Parts: sequence; C-alpha cells; structure tokens
Amino acid sequence: MASVDKTITGLKELYKDTHRLIQSSDGYLYNTKCVFNEPATIQQITSLCNEKKWTLPEDYKQFLLITNGAKIFYDEYYGMSWEFFNINDLLTLPYLQFPDHLVPIAFHIGDFLVIDTNKVDEGNYLSFQDHEESLSSPSVLFNYGFDVWLDRLVVCQGTKFWEWK
Repeated sequence: MASVDKTITGLKELYKDTHRLIQSSDGYLYNTKCVFNEPATIQQITSLCNEKKWTLPEDYKQFLLITNGAKIFYDEYYGMSWEFFNINDLLTLPYLQFPDHLVPIAFHIGDFLVIDTNKVDEGNYLSFQDHEESLSSPSVLFNYGFDVWLDRLVVCQGTKFWEWK
C-alpha cells in the first residue's frame, strides 16, 4: 500500500532546490517544478465535508493535511501541471458542472481527477474524467485509492499511466 506522506515527502526532496528536467512518454523534455501549499487543518477538512455533505477518503484527507493543494510537474513555459485543488477551490468552483457527489480534486490539461463521495466506503471512488466525454459515466474508473494513484503518477513523472497499453 502506498503512503501519501512518503510520496509527497519524496517529491518535495526531489524538488527542494531546483527545477527538474523530465522526459514525457513521447520523448519531449521539459523543465518542471512542484509547488506545495501550507497544510490544511483537520477543522478545515471537517468544515468542508460538513458544508458539502461529502465523505472524503482518508488518503485524500491525508494529502490535504500535508499540502492543501499543489501543482506538481509544473512546466512554467507551457503552464501545464497536475493542479490539485485546495479547500477554498473545492468550496468555490461553481463553473464545474459535476453532480454534487462527484468532487473534482485535480485538473490536468482540461481533464479532472474525481472522487465519487457515494463510493468512498466501497473503495472504488476514484476516476478520471476526460473533458470531451459525458459526466454521466467516468472516462476511467480506478480500482485503487488516491494513495496508489498518486504514487504511480509520481513514479511516471506526471504521465497518464492508465493510458499505457
């Protein structure tokens, strides 16, 4: 089982002093950095869940307690990154037309990583939503939690590993 704390701690160590050059799956090299926010408090997370009537998974709450949102593998030249929303974003993103039980927690080139709060207890709560597909069903449904997903994303340097054949 992956640990959100170990994954983020390792990523912070890799990027502590500088940008890093990484290679994408198509051979393109780009200079990246990571930006981490101050941690959220337990009270902020509880308030969010109460206000929105959401049940969030423990691994995602752990992420918020380490960094209340982040930009990882951020390419300043192109402005691309995996942008993980902070609690304020989650409270104030009305333009997203997701049903109330679907929580977009991260954004990447028009697409979203989503938690289905109705499925947290079942364990298959995490999905990826392509911006060109209907919200009526997820583009990709993951059979593992946020902790494993985040670990794999970091190991693959931000590449959409679930698209690999």
